[in-house]
Amino acid sequence: VYRSNRSVEKPAIVSQQIEPASAFDKATLTLSDGSVVQLDSAGIGIVAKEGESKIVKLEDGQVKYEAGTGMKNNLLNEMTTSTGSQYKLTLPDGSKVWLNAASSIKYPVAFTGEERVVSVKGEAFFEVAKDVKKPFRIKVGEMLIDVLGTSFNVNAYDNEPLVKTTLLEGSVKVSNKKSSVQLSVNQQAQMDLNEGFTVKNSINTEETIAWKNGYFYFDKVELPIVLREFARWYNLEVVYEGTIPDEKLLIILKRSSSLQSVLGALKINNINFAIEGRKLIIRSAG
Repeated sequence: VYRSNRSVEKPAIVSQQIEPASAFDKATLTLSDGSVVQLDSAGIGIVAKEGESKIVKLEDGQVKYEAGTGMKNNLLNEMTTSTGSQYKLTLPDGSKVWLNAASSIKYPVAFTGEERVVSVKGEAFFEVAKDVKKPFRIKVGEMLIDVLGTSFNVNAYDNEPLVKTTLLEGSVKVSNKKSSVQLSVNQQAQMDLNEGFTVKNSINTEETIAWKNGYFYFDKVELPIVLREFARWYNLEVVYEGTIPDEKLLIILKRSSSLQSVLGALKINNINFAIEGRKLIIRSAG
């Protein structure tokens, strides 16, 4: 679906049909000894053991950790999604994590210390289990998010200019070496390359977590931002030729759509799209 308040023509598209790069539930799990489990091909049931903890793949495809008693060693696992895929994970404390495409999360197989600490790259949505005696902390590069029990989204891709933390429920504190901010519901903290924070109010959280619900949703967003998201989902390199319009787009589309149908829904004057292998070329036609 595309909506615009002015009349425009669809861009010309030269393309072969490209589907999302892989299955929605494709991910790899790297165990503490460095061995790798391909979760999409793993059978239902116990896929690995770490100390006294069991790693179980459920019937709906997600992975759940069942922590053993008396765990002392701080063994770390890492889950990584490829382009075009997402995955759901239940951590040892019952917290739930949804990973977007081209993302990863590193975490202990059991939370044995005084705090629960994980590290994230890319984008993830969290529903954190409440435990006032053991705060939940997320490391995102040089940024730290402190949580007690809440729902929020973190967007921290390396090729994006801002790290965005959006709060849907509860309360979080976002900090780095220079400053910190406390977020309320429907607020978003944006950290720029200089590690400065800006807080945005009345965020459209439906747009923020659309990826988790199977949609692309961009509300008044510039074309390069849209195409970077497409590139992560369809495993593409984006190349620009000529001047690119700076108009903002409103797009709502299913992530299961082929790339050709997604590009066909874009209505931008004087722009042509071409696909050569895994390269998406954007040419100015003006």
